[in-house]
Amino acid sequence: MKKEIAFHWLRRLARERWVAASVVLFAAALVIVLGAVFISRFFCRLLCPLGAFYSLFNRNSLVKLDFIEGNCVHCLACVPACPTGVRPYEERDSRDCILCLKCVDACRFGALNVGLRRQEPAPRKHVVVEPPGRAARSG
Repeated sequence: MKKEIAFHWLRRLARERWVAASVVLFAAALVIVLGAVFISRFFCRLLCPLGAFYSLFNRNSLVKLDFIEGNCVHCLACVPACPTGVRPYEERDSRDCILCLKCVDACRFGALNVGLRRQEPAPRKHVVVEPPGRAARSG
């Protein structure tokens, strides 16, 4: 009997489209609000199409964030300064980094710097060259 009541309610809901649309919008708004309460930058990290677009090109940008390990004292001043919560000493070239460079301003020890990304050189092919006369001895 309870199943029949539930299905009757769902059928009625499906007939009235504005009610169904309202329920879907309310559920989506509830998910966004609860996500914002419990997850830092929920919308920006998971739902924002612009953030997803930027993250595709972050590793191919002309500018990169350089981390100088010898200068870092792990004071963690860069972490609260970063709006995306990236830890540059752990995650180099993170897709979440939006290159706002607030972490560079926050670092008092010069462990973070801005640099130009250089193309990695192609690995060299090692060609083994046998000395003259050695090939004649083996045959």
